[in-house]
Amino acid sequence: MWRACRNSLPNLVRRTILNNPSCDRCPQDAESTIHAVWSCPGLDVVWSDPILWSARRTRQFVDFKELLSWMITNHQDPELFATIAWSVWTHRNQNSNHSSPVLSGSPQPPSVDCLKINFDGAIFKAEELSGIGVAIRESHGLVIALLFEKLPRAYSAEEVEVLAAARALVFAREIGVDNIILEGDSSTVIKALQGEDRSLSACGLLIEDVKLLSRSFSKLLYSHIRRESNKLAYSLAPFLVSISDFEVLMEFVPSPLVAIFQVDLAGDS
Repeated sequence: MWRACRNSLPNLVRRTILNNPSCDRCPQDAESTIHAVWSCPGLDVVWSDPILWSARRTRQFVDFKELLSWMITNHQDPELFATIAWSVWTHRNQNSNHSSPVLSGSPQPPSVDCLKINFDGAIFKAEELSGIGVAIRESHGLVIALLFEKLPRAYSAEEVEVLAAARALVFAREIGVDNIILEGDSSTVIKALQGEDRSLSACGLLIEDVKLLSRSFSKLLYSHIRRESNKLAYSLAPFLVSISDFEVLMEFVPSPLVAIFQVDLAGDS
């Protein structure tokens, strides 16, 4: 729910990642986050229970954060509300474009409406943990979002890379982007994602999960890059040691990573 509370949808329109701010269900209205999941007339059937969701008819909320806060404070079944809101958001993303994804392994600079997503994994054997780092950037290299996540076991090097790729795609979907270039420095993982072969091994099943996730994008390009070109994502996973189990930053780079980001940005220019 954090991305809804941060109103990531209008922010993406402002950054020209989403070109059309109008609601798909009622094009006469601009689509804010709260409109997309709560107040749109096209969602009347979803929030039709007159007792559970009476606030939809009787109250006005400034944004989704205020709405969620009210649901929690007034004990209006916030768990059910969050589940329904998430389903509405996911359905909106899946139906924003019905075309099949275009897959490619050729590295190329992203177009204006295409985001570059770098992922990487790390293993902390002493702590028996793994870490995932994801960096989402726009066509000029500026950071849209960063994700740090700890995993409660030490996976193999290949497994943690595949898990990082999967988390990168889920994260992209969560903030509502649809055209992406997925970049990683593991040639084994990128080749497996590009290939048609199937494996019943644990890692092979994870690869199939990532391929399944890829179908929800209208355009997805896979790109293998060298470790030197993946410095920002590579530095995110070890950064987990000093933070909580999960953290997302929108349009912000932590000070220890600013120098690395500037090097990456210079390399993209």
